Amino acid sequence: MCLQNILAAFEAERDGKFYWKPLALRTNMKNMGAVFRFARRYHPDLKDVQSEFFQQHYFIGAKSMTKTNEDFCRRLVRTPERVSRFLNLAGHLHHDAADLLDRFDVLTGAQKTRALQLSTAAATAAVLTFLPLRASTLVDLRVYGDNPHITFPLGFRNVTVAIPTILMKNKKPMTAEFRKRGKVDPRMILEWWLQVARAKVMERLHNADPARLMGGASYAYVAEAWRLGTAEHNIYMTLHQVRHAIASILLNEPGADVDCIAALLNDSPATVLRAYAFFDRDRAFERGQSGLASVNKALSRGQGARR
Repeated sequence: MCLQNILAAFEAERDGKFYWKPLALRTNMKNMGAVFRFARRYHPDLKDVQSEFFQQHYFIGAKSMTKTNEDFCRRLVRTPERVSRFLNLAGHLHHDAADLLDRFDVLTGAQKTRALQLSTAAATAAVLTFLPLRASTLVDLRVYGDNPHITFPLGFRNVTVAIPTILMKNKKPMTAEFRKRGKVDPRMILEWWLQVARAKVMERLHNADPARLMGGASYAYVAEAWRLGTAEHNIYMTLHQVRHAIASILLNEPGADVDCIAALLNDSPATVLRAYAFFDRDRAFERGQSGLASVNKALSRGQGARR
């Protein structure tokens, strides 16, 4: 694991010298980041080399939003009904899952699998559509044991979250709380998940962990459940796109405050604008034109009154 071999492998991948299709830019960047993290365990002096490595021209644009995510966000923010459906997913998924779990013992094998996937998706939505964490953080959250990361205070209807630096990709700890929004009550859904659904899901997991909110479910398991649940409600999206969706919805609202959006995502405003939020400039242009027309109309009425 020396620098010469690392660079040789990277250059071969970049130049397409292997028989497989070259990796996407962002994928290659993530993979090389993992390689450097591993190598620095044995060669700490590679820190400066790593910084210089990722500044080369090849990686320009690697941290920007991908076209796939941009297209998804564009479709989402231009359809108010779809935005509403997304923001209320936790309630819809819980309704579907609870109905199936009520008659779980008489379901077929395929129906039971679907019931458990919808239950997992409902619990996921009860957190991520209110507090858009990275899903890799969600699966590590502990709800039992010493210093749990997510709690349900007695006498209140909110959910509190305290996530240490070690669980956050950007090394920024988070302390927050969230509660019922509209008709969707995330605490009620999460308590149902813990009391009714989670145990059934854990029976099918290879590494079940009762201390964790998601019961030890892996990222892959949660991601698959999410794809099924959202597809059933005609919102085809990946787990990672939850952060993109929320950032884009908020950024396209009149009077949007990127600092508030960044605080919700626990990230920097620059990162939100560059990598997470799609801004619909065409719609913003239309709003601007409409605003100018309204101002002109008001001024014209004023001039007419003075005459």
